[in-house]
Amino acid sequence: SSEANWAALSWEAFERCNAQLPPQTARVFVMRELMGMETADICKELSISSTNCWVILYRARMTLRECLEAAWFTPEGRVRPVE
Repeated sequence: SSEANWAALSWEAFERCNAQLPPQTARVFVMRELMGMETADICKELSISSTNCWVILYRARMTLRECLEAAWFTPEGRVRPVE
């Protein structure tokens, strides 16, 4: 179905952009946003402060957004045509 294709494309786009993040940044983002871990648990596991964790998450979100918009999607959320 087109919905399944959209989901697969979206996931592929995320994985490619996430792979471009620094390893620690990608790890923190995945732990928080995909695994649903609490900030305190992430900080304890990675030995970082909560302030550092929030800065890492902010940078991850901004970088992922830029990557996804530049390479995969328009700012309106439409898939970019293949050139």
